[in-house]
Amino acid sequence: RIAPVQGSPRLAQAGCLKCAARGMCSENGAGTVTDHFATLGIQRAFVLDEAALRADYLRLMAAHHPDRHSLASSIEQAGSTDRSADVTRAFSTLSRRHSRAVHLLELLGAPLMEDT
Repeated sequence: RIAPVQGSPRLAQAGCLKCAARGMCSENGAGTVTDHFATLGIQRAFVLDEAALRADYLRLMAAHHPDRHSLASSIEQAGSTDRSADVTRAFSTLSRRHSRAVHLLELLGAPLMEDT
């Protein structure tokens, strides 16, 4: 299993108080970057156990998928939709090595400048 980040917020908790971002954020010169590692509750690292990453993603999606909250209030449904989108975005970024490396650099305040 991938070890959870010490003190990292879980999806059910409020996000960063400074920027109201869901998940943990990292401030850098350009503003804030949502920490996808914190969104999934794992430690920041380039090398990840991909099977454990997928298992954590599936576990979080099972808990936060909007279909599981269809009888909740409209505010709770919107929150569930937002949380599941955050989880999906985090998994998509961290499951690919290149995007994971770019994300780590952003979190460290040294974004990769790629020519497009």
